Amino acid sequence: MRRTAVELLGVASLILSTGCGSGTISGGSCIDQDGDAYGDGPGCNGRDCDDTDAGHWDDCLVCVDLDRDGFGAHCNGGGDCDDQAPEHWSDCGRCDDADGDGRGPGCNFGSDCDDGNGDAWASCGACQDLDLDGAFVGCDRYQDHSGPDCNDAEPLSWQSCNTCLDLDGDGHRGACDRFPVLDSADCDDDDDDNWLSCKTCRDGDHDGYFIDCDTYAVRAGPDCDDTDANHWQSCGACADGDRDGRGVGCDMGDDCLDSDPDNWVSCFTCVDTDSDLWFVGCDAYVNRQGPDCGDGEASVWDSCRLCADRDADGHYSDCDRYTVSRPFDCNDYNPNVWDACATCRDLDGDAYYRNCDAYATVAGPDCSDFDRDNWSNCGACLDGDGDGYFAGCNAYFAHTGPDCNDSDLAHWNDCLTCVDSDGDGRGPGCNLGSDCDVGDDRHWADCGRCVDPDNDGRGTLCDLGTIDCAPGNPNVWTNAACINCRDQDGDTYFGGCDAYVTVTGPDCLDTDADNWLSCATCVDADRDTYFTGCDVYNIRNGEDCNDSSKLHWFDCLVCDDPDFDGRGPACDIGITDCAPTDGWHWADFGSCTAGTAGQDGDSDGYGPLCDLGTDCDDADASINPGMPDLTVDGFDQDCDGFDGPPTQLDWFPNLAITDGSGSAATCGWWQGDSRVVTATGTIGRVVVSVDVSLVFDTDLDLFLQHFDGTTTVCVELSTDNGGAGDNYTGTIFDQAAVTSITLGTAPFTGSYRPEGDLTTFNGQALGGTWTLWASDDTFLNTTRLLHWGLTLFVAP
Repeated sequence: MRRTAVELLGVASLILSTGCGSGTISGGSCIDQDGDAYGDGPGCNGRDCDDTDAGHWDDCLVCVDLDRDGFGAHCNGGGDCDDQAPEHWSDCGRCDDADGDGRGPGCNFGSDCDDGNGDAWASCGACQDLDLDGAFVGCDRYQDHSGPDCNDAEPLSWQSCNTCLDLDGDGHRGACDRFPVLDSADCDDDDDDNWLSCKTCRDGDHDGYFIDCDTYAVRAGPDCDDTDANHWQSCGACADGDRDGRGVGCDMGDDCLDSDPDNWVSCFTCVDTDSDLWFVGCDAYVNRQGPDCGDGEASVWDSCRLCADRDADGHYSDCDRYTVSRPFDCNDYNPNVWDACATCRDLDGDAYYRNCDAYATVAGPDCSDFDRDNWSNCGACLDGDGDGYFAGCNAYFAHTGPDCNDSDLAHWNDCLTCVDSDGDGRGPGCNLGSDCDVGDDRHWADCGRCVDPDNDGRGTLCDLGTIDCAPGNPNVWTNAACINCRDQDGDTYFGGCDAYVTVTGPDCLDTDADNWLSCATCVDADRDTYFTGCDVYNIRNGEDCNDSSKLHWFDCLVCDDPDFDGRGPACDIGITDCAPTDGWHWADFGSCTAGTAGQDGDSDGYGPLCDLGTDCDDADASINPGMPDLTVDGFDQDCDGFDGPPTQLDWFPNLAITDGSGSAATCGWWQGDSRVVTATGTIGRVVVSVDVSLVFDTDLDLFLQHFDGTTTVCVELSTDNGGAGDNYTGTIFDQAAVTSITLGTAPFTGSYRPEGDLTTFNGQALGGTWTLWASDDTFLNTTRLLHWGLTLFVAP
């Protein structure tokens, strides 16, 4: 059965009383159209996804309400026990309703005085037909009975009591339900021009002149052309050059410019002051766009009231266009972000944020958002001597310290008590203990028994070590150094040596000839392939004069670029700019025209031949590569092939991977770290990051598994790669990477294609259980899974 308007109002009132506030428009700065206390502005309880319906405020995309009664799965109003019947939402199984009117014992809508009559539940004694004309009065509703009867004492009228009259005095009665033999019907009793011709008496062109009426006592007419509102008497006499209905001899009057259909009076006031191609002051807008709500500001024409900087960060939202003076704001309620909405966050929970546009209301920037001990001292929080005690940290939640001497691993809290004559860290009051030879820092307990041919302090029965893999080379003594003490990149700085007695080092990255000391500072922040902070620039381009803008690398002091598009005289990107005041165009004038199909149909600056690039939807200006895509809403606003920003997840299990059996591993084999992900959507792309500490990378096997509640998918990341190299450090597995992991070099820093295919996960639900499986093939090594993470992209 269909619910009446009164009943629906009752349901809406019930929803408001149980969870939507008072049902009135909130005061202050909250704009709340439906009165549910949710709306637009800081004074609301929150944003309202449907401000015309008080039954919904944050359930619009999730509420399943088939019978549209405001109740259902995930609905604000609550659940629905029968989503096919709007009269039932919580009374299923207990409502006794014989006549199907939704009333009865145990029913949501209340009791029923006559459960055999669907028209009456409270009016059983008053629902009657006294004049026996078949129309009733006094019923609760009229589904089975006709009614209500406007006059139950007059059988000629049951609906027409107020109209069965001759109100217009034309001798014809108006709309009676039934006419006696001597009466004649009036098709319109308010119009003495019509009694028979109501259907034909019309003003087709709505010019106030009619045709085909019975008379023309009230209406003007007849109309000489009822298809053209510009003419009613002047059909053969009007001289109208621009066909706007005005001209010499025309009914509509004269025309100040008979070649312009937008103007007949306002020829001198129809202007576009701000040159945004939207006009004001015109008589009409046939050829011109308009009217322009703000003809002094080229950024707005329709959105003058909406184009605002609500958080006063100098960036705007809801403008028609974003220019240099009014840049776009992805969140106009947060002064910390305008571009960085997806990245401004505090991952390590130290109350300092990273990757924000500004830090107006939050602390930051955080120099390491994976370390709660550091937010400003990342470069100073170091264990310089490798003794496990740190110095220079903001705090010491996870790190041990502070270290009183971080340049000497022999001392951490004995700096004022240790008496150490030979500098080996041993002596009275020292952390490391006593010294048998106060004049030789290589010996403190082995005096008289150490056999050491190369005088490096290592050998049989020696304190510094009893094994020396190269007794004739003072630079190496451990097995690893004997293999790895070499200069792989040819920059004359060595890596992997135990000491640097006869060679230079250590090399902070022995696979990069540009770096031996500056690995942490040699960066390309703006990703324009020009670097800063490197030791040399043999391989990299450099040095970048502005590493925060990919528009400039050498031209910072000479580039003449008024529209900030990176083009102009003496500019790095290009010296020619065909539109030096328009940042959207520099070479495409004539081939990229706003509003032209096949070029830039939606006037957003993107199109097939446009400088800004192609557009994945040239009919919608809110969808192009320059738009932010901040939410998972089923649309790919930024044309990157994915819906919303990726979900970035990082875990730090520090899991010990005990020795495996030496046989080939797979998902479910050996140690696994499992994490439950609650994000929604369908997988469009998966990127994996790992950090593993181990000796001999060739022993390590890594697999990624996902179970979405229905299907389990397992993908091989890396098996037995890296040879005798150590560790996976900052390793990223990405199916789009150029280099396969099988061709990489330990410690595999950077992006690599996995041995398996990560696109196998595409199409699965994003949420579920993700597991990283790891196995060490040998029985001799200590391996730890330090960190792993996922970047999950949602398919649109």
